Amino acid sequence: PRYVLAVAIFFVLLLAAYFYNNKILAVSPQLAKDTASVSLDGTFLHFADDTGKALFDSVSQELFIQKHFTPLRSSRSLGYNTDAHWFYTNPHPHADAPRRWVLSIGSPELENVDVWVGNPQRGFAHYVLGYHQPYENRPLRTRQFSMPIDIDQNTQIFLRVYTTNALNVHATLWQVNAFTAHETRDNFYRGGYFGILLIVVVFYFIFGLRAADSVLLAYAGYITAQLLFHLGTNGYLPVLLGGNSAWATDALPRIGWLGGAACIALMWDKLLALKNTLPRLHVFYLWNIGFSLSFLPFALMPFLVGEWLLYFVKLENVLNIFIFFISMALLWRYWRRDKRAELLVYFVAFAIPALATAVN
Repeated sequence: PRYVLAVAIFFVLLLAAYFYNNKILAVSPQLAKDTASVSLDGTFLHFADDTGKALFDSVSQELFIQKHFTPLRSSRSLGYNTDAHWFYTNPHPHADAPRRWVLSIGSPELENVDVWVGNPQRGFAHYVLGYHQPYENRPLRTRQFSMPIDIDQNTQIFLRVYTTNALNVHATLWQVNAFTAHETRDNFYRGGYFGILLIVVVFYFIFGLRAADSVLLAYAGYITAQLLFHLGTNGYLPVLLGGNSAWATDALPRIGWLGGAACIALMWDKLLALKNTLPRLHVFYLWNIGFSLSFLPFALMPFLVGEWLLYFVKLENVLNIFIFFISMALLWRYWRRDKRAELLVYFVAFAIPALATAVN
């Protein structure tokens, strides 16, 4: 009963957080002299253009905004689709606020991002961003899409985003010095994170080869895939590759996602000895590995990705979650039965990041 109560409380808290984060806010961001940064999440009005042909001159008209734009929930995930998404906000600077700010847009794996800043009286400056643009052409060469802008009482900001990745759009206005300090500190922490991942990859590959341990080798492959995936989703691939790196920035994180799903399923299969203990589940795990690898041609040729494929991407995400929970339940059961220390080590190693992901 205590475990049931704990799980029930956990899910109630998750639901409360979900509904809190989905409140309709859509208020003008307030800028003051002592405002180091302000998130634009929850201040956007949103319009989804399923034709992808709407032009800025039409979209920016006041009547069009009133008719077609709606307040966007503060949690910005809009899933997978091939619509062109427009976002609008009008920041409100106080009298003592500085004129120059830095607009930083994420997430970094957005292929095409257009930004218009200005107002109908003096006109709009147009910025063409997204990782399909050469890295050297960015106004500021940072991990995310950032640019210095001037803001006064009448400034309006429009974003147009098109992507076949998961559509997560967030933006922040920074004072210049605060932006520099944040980027420096954030890159330091993330650099440490990637350094640790690289050490883990090398260590487990060497240890797995010397011990001829297929479980450790599969785990090393999983961490390698995570390294590729997170280099892309954190925006470092264009920085590391430079130049016209759109293909690699498209392909490598997707290879990381697919490779991670395949390697982790293989690791669970070997660790739990499913071939001998649960042969039908073993076949299901192998089938899921094959299903993950079947996406590889689309990772290598991103121009093949269309609306129809994204439904299968969602299905693969669900299957990966399903396999994770089955594996963790079996792992706990086998540890309770056999008291093998390595089973508990694997359980703790995956329970901690799973809990962190759920909270996040």
